[in-house]
Amino acid sequence: MRKLLSLLTTTTLVAGLVAFVAPTQAAAHGSMDNPASRVYMCKFVTPDDPKCQAARQANPQSLYDWMEVNIGNAAGRHRDLIPDGKLCSANRAKYAYFDGPSTGWPATPLEPDANGNFTMTWTSTAPHSTDYYRVFITNQDYDPTEPVAWSDLDLIHDTGTLPGSPTTSMEVSLPDREGRHLIYTIWQRNDSTEAFYSCSDVLMGSAADGESAPDPVATPTVDHDHEHDNGTAEPSGSVSHDGHMEPPASSGEFIDITNWGMFHSSNNNSEHEELVGGRTAITTEALDAYNGLRAFFGRDPVTIEQVGQWAFDERLTNNAQAWGTDVQGVGLWYAMQGAKVGWVTDEAYDPQILADIQRTARLVEDPVQMKSAVMDMVREFGHDGYAEYLQQYGIVDTF
Repeated sequence: MRKLLSLLTTTTLVAGLVAFVAPTQAAAHGSMDNPASRVYMCKFVTPDDPKCQAARQANPQSLYDWMEVNIGNAAGRHRDLIPDGKLCSANRAKYAYFDGPSTGWPATPLEPDANGNFTMTWTSTAPHSTDYYRVFITNQDYDPTEPVAWSDLDLIHDTGTLPGSPTTSMEVSLPDREGRHLIYTIWQRNDSTEAFYSCSDVLMGSAADGESAPDPVATPTVDHDHEHDNGTAEPSGSVSHDGHMEPPASSGEFIDITNWGMFHSSNNNSEHEELVGGRTAITTEALDAYNGLRAFFGRDPVTIEQVGQWAFDERLTNNAQAWGTDVQGVGLWYAMQGAKVGWVTDEAYDPQILADIQRTARLVEDPVQMKSAVMDMVREFGHDGYAEYLQQYGIVDTF
Protein backbone atom coordinates (compact mmCIF):
# COMPACT_ATOMS: atom_id res chain seq x y z
CA MET A 1 0.00 0.00 0.00
CA ARG A 2 2.62 2.59 1.04
CA LYS A 3 6.04 2.92 2.61
CA LEU A 4 4.40 3.57 5.94
CA LEU A 5 3.41 -0.09 6.14
CA SER A 6 6.80 -1.63 5.45
CA LEU A 7 8.18 -3.87 8.21
CA LEU A 8 11.76 -4.77 9.03
CA THR A 9 11.24 -8.53 8.96
CA THR A 10 8.49 -11.11 8.59
CA THR A 11 9.25 -12.17 12.17
CA THR A 12 8.40 -8.69 13.41
CA LEU A 13 5.05 -8.86 11.66
CA VAL A 14 4.13 -12.31 12.94
CA ALA A 15 5.23 -11.60 16.51
CA GLY A 16 3.29 -8.35 16.63
CA LEU A 17 0.10 -9.85 15.26
CA VAL A 18 0.31 -12.92 17.49
CA ALA A 19 0.68 -10.66 20.53
CA PHE A 20 -2.40 -8.73 19.46
CA VAL A 21 -4.70 -11.60 18.50
CA ALA A 22 -3.66 -15.13 19.38
CA PRO A 23 -4.71 -16.72 22.68
CA THR A 24 -1.31 -18.27 23.34
CA GLN A 25 0.12 -14.79 23.81
CA ALA A 26 -2.84 -12.64 24.71
CA ALA A 27 -5.42 -14.67 26.59
CA ALA A 28 -3.53 -14.71 29.89
CA HIS A 29 -3.91 -11.19 31.22
CA GLY A 30 -3.76 -9.53 34.58
CA SER A 31 -2.46 -6.92 36.98
CA MET A 32 -2.05 -6.23 40.68
CA ASP A 33 -5.34 -5.10 42.21
CA ASN A 34 -4.22 -4.72 45.85
CA PRO A 35 -2.28 -2.55 46.08
CA ALA A 36 -3.72 -1.39 42.78
CA SER A 37 -1.28 -0.99 39.92
CA ARG A 38 -1.30 2.29 38.04
CA VAL A 39 -3.27 0.87 35.12
CA TYR A 40 -5.70 -0.99 37.41
CA MET A 41 -6.14 2.10 39.60
CA CYS A 42 -6.95 4.32 36.63
CA LYS A 43 -9.24 1.78 35.00
CA PHE A 44 -11.26 0.59 37.99
CA VAL A 45 -10.60 2.71 41.09
CA THR A 46 -9.88 6.40 40.42
CA PRO A 47 -10.67 7.02 36.73
CA ASP A 48 -11.45 10.69 37.43
CA ASP A 49 -8.11 11.38 39.11
CA PRO A 50 -6.19 14.06 37.14
CA LYS A 51 -3.22 11.73 36.64
CA CYS A 52 -5.51 9.00 35.32
CA GLN A 53 -7.27 11.45 33.04
CA ALA A 54 -3.89 12.48 31.65
CA ALA A 55 -2.99 8.82 31.10
CA ARG A 56 -6.22 8.26 29.21
CA GLN A 57 -5.58 11.33 27.08
CA ALA A 58 -2.02 10.18 26.34
CA ASN A 59 -3.29 6.82 25.03
CA PRO A 60 -6.88 5.65 25.58
CA GLN A 61 -5.95 2.15 24.44
CA SER A 62 -3.63 1.75 27.43
CA LEU A 63 -6.59 1.65 29.82
CA TYR A 64 -8.70 -0.48 27.52
CA ASP A 65 -5.79 -2.95 27.65
CA TRP A 66 -5.13 -2.46 31.37
CA MET A 67 -4.31 -6.18 31.74
CA GLU A 68 -1.75 -6.31 28.96
CA VAL A 69 1.46 -4.71 30.30
CA ASN A 70 3.44 -7.67 29.03
CA ILE A 71 6.35 -8.99 27.01
CA GLY A 72 5.45 -12.03 24.94
CA ASN A 73 8.93 -13.56 24.80
CA ALA A 74 10.28 -12.48 28.20
CA ALA A 75 11.31 -15.96 29.42
CA GLY A 76 12.69 -14.47 32.65
CA ARG A 77 14.90 -11.90 30.84
CA HIS A 78 13.18 -8.94 32.48
CA ARG A 79 16.25 -6.83 33.21
CA ASP A 80 17.66 -7.45 29.75
CA LEU A 81 14.47 -6.39 28.00
CA ILE A 82 13.30 -3.48 30.16
CA PRO A 83 15.65 -0.50 30.62
CA ASP A 84 15.74 1.72 33.71
CA GLY A 85 12.92 4.25 33.71
CA LYS A 86 10.68 1.96 31.61
CA LEU A 87 9.69 -0.62 34.21
CA CYS A 88 6.05 0.43 34.59
CA SER A 89 5.41 0.21 30.84
CA ALA A 90 7.56 -2.91 30.30
CA ASN A 91 9.21 -0.71 27.65
CA ARG A 92 6.02 -0.67 25.58
CA ALA A 93 5.10 2.61 23.90
CA LYS A 94 1.39 2.15 24.57
CA TYR A 95 1.98 2.41 28.35
CA ALA A 96 4.77 5.01 28.27
CA TYR A 97 2.81 7.56 30.31
CA PHE A 98 2.78 5.15 33.26
CA ASP A 99 6.59 5.35 33.48
CA GLY A 100 6.42 8.78 35.10
CA PRO A 101 7.66 9.43 38.66
CA SER A 102 5.56 8.20 41.57
CA THR A 103 4.56 11.66 42.76
CA GLY A 104 1.06 12.54 41.63
CA TRP A 105 -0.20 8.99 41.08
CA PRO A 106 -3.01 7.77 43.36
CA ALA A 107 -1.43 5.66 46.09
CA THR A 108 -2.61 2.84 48.36
CA PRO A 109 -1.75 3.00 52.09
CA LEU A 110 -0.02 -0.21 53.22
CA GLU A 111 -0.73 -1.06 56.83
CA PRO A 112 0.80 -4.42 57.80
CA ASP A 113 -0.82 -6.78 60.28
CA ALA A 114 0.59 -7.57 63.70
CA ASN A 115 3.19 -9.85 62.10
CA GLY A 116 4.35 -7.20 59.64
CA ASN A 117 2.60 -8.86 56.68
CA PHE A 118 0.30 -7.48 53.99
CA THR A 119 -1.87 -9.62 51.71
CA MET A 120 -1.40 -8.57 48.08
CA THR A 121 -3.68 -9.83 45.31
CA TRP A 122 -3.23 -10.19 41.57
CA THR A 123 -6.27 -10.47 39.30
CA SER A 124 -5.97 -12.56 36.12
CA THR A 125 -8.69 -12.11 33.52
CA ALA A 126 -7.64 -15.42 31.93
CA PRO A 127 -5.58 -17.44 34.43
CA HIS A 128 -2.66 -19.62 33.40
CA SER A 129 -0.07 -21.72 35.18
CA THR A 130 2.58 -19.65 36.92
CA ASP A 131 6.34 -19.97 37.18
CA TYR A 132 6.44 -17.21 39.79
CA TYR A 133 5.15 -13.91 41.04
CA ARG A 134 8.05 -11.79 42.23
CA VAL A 135 7.27 -8.76 44.35
CA PHE A 136 9.78 -5.94 44.77
CA ILE A 137 9.68 -2.77 46.86
CA THR A 138 11.69 0.39 46.39
CA ASN A 139 14.61 0.74 48.78
CA GLN A 140 15.39 3.45 51.30
CA ASP A 141 17.32 5.49 48.71
CA TYR A 142 14.40 5.61 46.25
CA ASP A 143 13.52 9.06 44.93
CA PRO A 144 9.79 9.19 44.06
CA THR A 145 10.37 12.25 41.87
CA GLU A 146 12.33 10.07 39.40
CA PRO A 147 11.16 7.13 37.26
CA VAL A 148 11.93 3.81 38.94
CA ALA A 149 15.11 1.93 38.02
CA TRP A 150 16.12 -1.68 38.69
CA SER A 151 18.68 -0.50 41.26
CA ASP A 152 15.81 1.05 43.27
CA LEU A 153 14.21 -2.35 43.92
CA ASP A 154 14.56 -4.96 46.65
CA LEU A 155 12.99 -8.42 46.18
CA ILE A 156 10.64 -9.17 49.08
CA HIS A 157 8.54 -12.12 47.85
CA ASP A 158 8.71 -15.01 45.37
CA THR A 159 5.73 -17.37 45.17
CA GLY A 160 7.41 -20.09 43.11
CA THR A 161 5.26 -22.29 40.85
CA LEU A 162 1.48 -21.96 41.19
CA PRO A 163 -1.59 -23.27 39.33
CA GLY A 164 -3.71 -20.86 37.33
CA SER A 165 -6.25 -18.88 39.34
CA PRO A 166 -8.38 -15.78 38.69
CA THR A 167 -7.09 -14.28 41.95
CA THR A 168 -3.70 -14.97 43.48
CA SER A 169 -3.17 -13.89 47.09
CA MET A 170 0.34 -13.34 48.43
CA GLU A 171 1.13 -12.78 52.09
CA VAL A 172 4.12 -10.49 51.86
CA SER A 173 6.39 -9.49 54.72
CA LEU A 174 6.86 -5.74 54.49
CA PRO A 175 10.22 -4.16 55.38
CA ASP A 176 10.33 -0.84 57.21
CA ARG A 177 9.72 2.02 54.83
CA GLU A 178 8.60 5.61 55.27
CA GLY A 179 6.70 7.83 52.86
CA ARG A 180 5.85 7.18 49.22
CA HIS A 181 7.20 3.99 47.68
CA LEU A 182 6.49 1.65 44.77
CA ILE A 183 5.65 -2.06 44.61
CA TYR A 184 6.87 -3.71 41.40
CA THR A 185 5.46 -7.13 40.50
CA ILE A 186 6.43 -9.61 37.80
CA TRP A 187 4.17 -12.48 36.79
CA GLN A 188 6.10 -15.06 34.74
CA ARG A 189 3.99 -17.81 33.18
CA ASN A 190 5.43 -21.34 32.95
CA ASP A 191 3.19 -22.49 30.08
CA SER A 192 4.58 -19.70 27.91
CA THR A 193 7.52 -17.30 27.74
CA GLU A 194 5.12 -14.41 28.36
CA ALA A 195 5.46 -12.20 31.47
CA PHE A 196 3.34 -9.38 32.91
CA TYR A 197 4.43 -6.38 34.97
CA SER A 198 2.82 -3.88 37.33
CA CYS A 199 3.73 -0.75 39.31
CA SER A 200 1.72 0.05 42.44
CA ASP A 201 2.23 3.35 44.25
CA VAL A 202 1.98 2.98 48.02
CA LEU A 203 2.19 5.01 51.22
CA MET A 204 4.07 3.50 54.15
CA GLY A 205 4.87 4.28 57.76
CA SER A 206 3.42 7.54 59.06
CA ALA A 207 2.40 8.51 55.52
CA ALA A 208 -0.21 5.72 55.64
CA ASP A 209 -1.64 6.76 59.01
CA GLY A 210 -5.28 7.77 58.71
CA GLU A 211 -5.34 7.06 54.97
CA SER A 212 -7.74 4.59 53.42
CA ALA A 213 -7.69 2.88 50.05
CA PRO A 214 -10.33 4.23 47.64
CA ASP A 215 -13.20 1.93 46.74
CA PRO A 216 -13.30 0.61 43.16
CA VAL A 217 -15.95 2.08 40.88
CA ALA A 218 -15.91 -1.05 38.66
CA THR A 219 -14.42 -4.54 38.59
CA PRO A 220 -12.81 -6.54 35.78
CA THR A 221 -14.42 -9.54 34.10
CA VAL A 222 -12.55 -12.77 34.81
CA ASP A 223 -12.65 -15.62 32.29
CA HIS A 224 -13.16 -18.60 34.62
CA ASP A 225 -13.32 -20.89 31.60
CA HIS A 226 -9.52 -20.69 31.40
CA GLU A 227 -8.87 -21.79 34.99
CA HIS A 228 -6.50 -24.74 35.07
CA ASP A 229 -8.00 -26.25 38.18
CA ASN A 230 -11.66 -25.80 37.26
CA GLY A 231 -12.39 -26.18 33.60
CA THR A 232 -16.11 -26.64 34.17
CA ALA A 233 -16.88 -23.10 35.32
CA GLU A 234 -19.41 -21.28 33.16
CA PRO A 235 -18.27 -17.92 31.80
CA SER A 236 -20.67 -15.02 31.80
CA GLY A 237 -21.94 -12.57 29.20
CA SER A 238 -21.97 -13.35 25.49
CA VAL A 239 -19.19 -15.94 25.68
CA SER A 240 -20.37 -19.48 24.99
CA HIS A 241 -19.48 -22.59 27.00
CA ASP A 242 -16.35 -23.11 24.90
CA GLY A 243 -15.08 -19.54 25.29
CA HIS A 244 -16.15 -18.32 21.83
CA MET A 245 -18.32 -15.29 21.15
CA GLU A 246 -20.74 -14.79 18.30
CA PRO A 247 -18.99 -12.81 15.55
CA PRO A 248 -20.23 -9.22 15.10
CA ALA A 249 -22.70 -8.60 12.30
CA SER A 250 -21.28 -7.25 9.05
CA SER A 251 -22.63 -4.13 7.40
CA GLY A 252 -21.99 -5.67 4.01
CA GLU A 253 -20.70 -2.31 2.78
CA PHE A 254 -16.93 -2.25 2.37
CA ILE A 255 -14.40 0.54 1.78
CA ASP A 256 -11.37 0.12 -0.49
CA ILE A 257 -7.97 0.72 1.14
CA THR A 258 -6.98 3.05 -1.70
CA ASN A 259 -9.35 5.61 -0.19
CA TRP A 260 -6.80 6.17 2.56
CA GLY A 261 -3.15 7.05 2.86
CA MET A 262 -2.67 9.69 0.15
CA PHE A 263 -1.46 12.36 2.60
CA HIS A 264 2.19 13.49 2.24
CA SER A 265 2.48 11.29 -0.88
CA SER A 266 2.74 8.21 1.35
CA ASN A 267 0.84 5.95 -1.04
CA ASN A 268 3.29 4.26 -3.39
CA ASN A 269 1.22 1.28 -4.50
CA SER A 270 -1.77 2.91 -6.14
CA GLU A 271 -2.53 5.75 -8.49
CA HIS A 272 -5.98 7.22 -9.08
CA GLU A 273 -7.45 4.36 -7.01
CA GLU A 274 -5.92 1.73 -9.30
CA LEU A 275 -3.46 -0.69 -7.70
CA VAL A 276 -0.17 -1.23 -9.50
CA GLY A 277 1.17 -4.62 -10.48
CA GLY A 278 -2.26 -6.24 -10.67
CA ARG A 279 -2.67 -6.27 -6.89
CA THR A 280 -6.07 -6.89 -5.35
CA ALA A 281 -7.34 -4.08 -3.15
CA ILE A 282 -7.91 -4.78 0.53
CA THR A 283 -11.36 -3.76 1.70
CA THR A 284 -12.87 -3.34 5.14
CA GLU A 285 -14.22 -6.88 4.83
CA ALA A 286 -10.77 -7.76 6.22
CA LEU A 287 -11.84 -6.16 9.51
CA ASP A 288 -14.89 -8.45 9.55
CA ALA A 289 -12.59 -11.44 9.13
CA TYR A 290 -10.27 -10.20 11.87
CA ASN A 291 -13.11 -9.52 14.32
CA GLY A 292 -14.51 -12.95 13.52
CA LEU A 293 -11.18 -14.41 14.61
CA ARG A 294 -11.19 -12.30 17.77
CA ALA A 295 -14.72 -13.51 18.56
CA PHE A 296 -13.54 -17.11 18.19
CA PHE A 297 -10.93 -16.34 20.86
CA GLY A 298 -13.60 -14.73 23.08
CA ARG A 299 -12.35 -11.18 22.52
CA ASP A 300 -14.39 -8.08 21.80
CA PRO A 301 -14.39 -6.53 18.32
CA VAL A 302 -12.08 -3.63 17.51
CA THR A 303 -12.24 -0.75 15.06
CA ILE A 304 -9.83 0.00 12.26
CA GLU A 305 -8.68 3.02 14.25
CA GLN A 306 -7.85 0.87 17.29
CA VAL A 307 -5.80 -1.54 15.19
CA GLY A 308 -4.02 1.32 13.45
CA GLN A 309 -3.23 3.06 16.73
CA TRP A 310 -1.89 -0.22 18.10
CA ALA A 311 0.47 -0.52 15.12
CA PHE A 312 1.76 3.02 15.65
CA ASP A 313 2.12 2.47 19.40
CA GLU A 314 4.12 -0.69 18.79
CA ARG A 315 6.27 1.14 16.21
CA LEU A 316 5.35 -1.26 13.44
CA THR A 317 5.32 1.53 10.87
CA ASN A 318 8.06 3.55 9.20
CA ASN A 319 6.50 6.86 10.16
CA ALA A 320 6.54 7.74 13.84
CA GLN A 321 3.48 9.96 13.39
CA ALA A 322 0.23 9.31 11.55
CA TRP A 323 -0.77 11.85 8.92
CA GLY A 324 -4.20 12.33 7.41
CA THR A 325 -6.00 8.98 7.26
CA ASP A 326 -2.89 6.88 7.88
CA VAL A 327 -4.34 5.35 11.06
CA GLN A 328 -7.27 3.92 9.12
CA GLY A 329 -5.08 2.64 6.28
CA VAL A 330 -2.58 1.06 8.65
CA GLY A 331 -5.41 -0.39 10.76
CA LEU A 332 -7.04 -2.05 7.77
CA TRP A 333 -3.75 -3.48 6.54
CA TYR A 334 -2.97 -4.98 9.95
CA ALA A 335 -6.54 -6.26 10.36
CA MET A 336 -6.03 -8.12 7.11
CA GLN A 337 -2.70 -9.51 8.33
CA GLY A 338 -4.24 -10.52 11.66
CA ALA A 339 -7.03 -12.42 9.93
CA LYS A 340 -4.52 -14.05 7.60
CA VAL A 341 -1.99 -15.09 10.26
CA GLY A 342 -3.82 -15.44 13.58
CA TRP A 343 -5.82 -18.59 12.77
CA VAL A 344 -2.64 -20.71 12.44
CA THR A 345 -1.34 -22.32 15.62
CA ASP A 346 2.11 -21.32 16.87
CA GLU A 347 3.36 -24.87 16.43
CA ALA A 348 2.18 -25.16 12.82
CA TYR A 349 3.03 -21.67 11.61
CA ASP A 350 4.95 -21.52 8.35
CA PRO A 351 4.57 -18.76 5.71
CA GLN A 352 4.15 -21.49 3.10
CA ILE A 353 0.80 -22.43 4.69
CA LEU A 354 -0.51 -18.95 3.93
CA ALA A 355 0.74 -19.12 0.36
CA ASP A 356 -0.84 -22.56 -0.13
CA ILE A 357 -4.25 -21.60 1.21
CA GLN A 358 -4.33 -18.42 -0.89
CA ARG A 359 -3.31 -20.36 -3.99
CA THR A 360 -6.05 -22.91 -3.32
CA ALA A 361 -8.69 -20.20 -2.92
CA ARG A 362 -7.55 -18.54 -6.13
CA LEU A 363 -7.01 -21.51 -8.45
CA VAL A 364 -9.68 -24.09 -7.56
CA GLU A 365 -12.54 -23.08 -9.85
CA ASP A 366 -15.37 -25.08 -8.29
CA PRO A 367 -16.47 -23.05 -5.21
CA VAL A 368 -17.65 -26.10 -3.29
CA GLN A 369 -14.37 -27.93 -3.82
CA MET A 370 -12.41 -24.78 -3.07
CA LYS A 371 -14.14 -24.18 0.28
CA SER A 372 -13.79 -27.82 1.24
CA ALA A 373 -10.05 -27.78 0.49
CA VAL A 374 -9.56 -24.52 2.39
CA MET A 375 -11.45 -25.79 5.45
CA ASP A 376 -9.36 -28.97 5.40
CA MET A 377 -6.24 -26.80 5.68
CA VAL A 378 -7.79 -24.78 8.49
CA ARG A 379 -8.49 -28.02 10.38
CA GLU A 380 -4.95 -29.25 9.80
CA PHE A 381 -3.03 -26.11 10.72
CA GLY A 382 -5.50 -23.92 12.63
CA HIS A 383 -6.72 -23.68 16.19
CA ASP A 384 -9.00 -26.51 17.26
CA GLY A 385 -12.60 -25.84 16.27
CA TYR A 386 -11.94 -22.75 14.14
CA ALA A 387 -13.07 -24.36 10.86
CA GLU A 388 -16.29 -25.50 12.52
CA TYR A 389 -16.74 -22.02 14.00
CA LEU A 390 -16.47 -20.43 10.55
CA GLN A 391 -19.04 -22.85 9.17
CA GLN A 392 -21.38 -22.53 12.15
CA TYR A 393 -21.69 -18.77 11.75
CA GLY A 394 -21.57 -18.72 7.95
CA ILE A 395 -18.38 -16.65 7.66
CA VAL A 396 -16.30 -18.99 5.51
CA ASP A 397 -16.53 -16.58 2.56
CA THR A 398 -15.30 -13.70 4.73
CA PHE A 399 -12.37 -15.82 5.91
